[in-house]
Order: sequence, then C-alpha cells, then structure tokens
Amino acid sequence: MALDIKFVLIVLSLINLITFGLYGIDKRRAIQSRSRIRERTLHLWMLAGGTIGAWMGQRIFRHKTVKGRFQIVFWILLVLQVGIVVLYWTR
Repeated sequence: MALDIKFVLIVLSLINLITFGLYGIDKRRAIQSRSRIRERTLHLWMLAGGTIGAWMGQRIFRHKTVKGRFQIVFWILLVLQVGIVVLYWTR
C-alpha cells in the first residue's frame, strides 16, 4: 500500500519544525549555560526526517557548525537521506 504523499509531507514538515526548534532551544541553553539537548537527540530527529530543519537550525542559529564530529555525522546522514530519496523516486 502506497503512502499518501500529503500525509508524508505533513509528517515531514512537523518533524522538521521540531528539529529546527530543538536547535534553537539548544543554542539558547548553550548561551545561558543551562542543561543541553544531547547531540544524539539532534541526530535522531534528523534521521527521522528533520534534515532540512537541522540544516536551517545550524545556519540561522549558528549552532553546531564548527564541531567536527557532529558535522561528520550530519553530512553522513544527509547523504544517506538524499540517496534514499533518489532510490525511491527513480525505481
């Protein structure tokens, strides 16, 4: 059974909004020296489909853009997700 594309887009939009928000919250907490959101949590939201939200959060909040290991995982997940989308749409 094929998924309804509208449903998929709504879910992905919500995931990306949440991911974007998490980057903003984590940045604010970093500035205030408060308890932070785990990097693993940020990566899991990205893996769940929040790639665009993660990328926008990094750019707009200038957050997690320098940390090398975090960026490596970010780009690996991005490439994997692009590959999955390409495979899905070209089959």
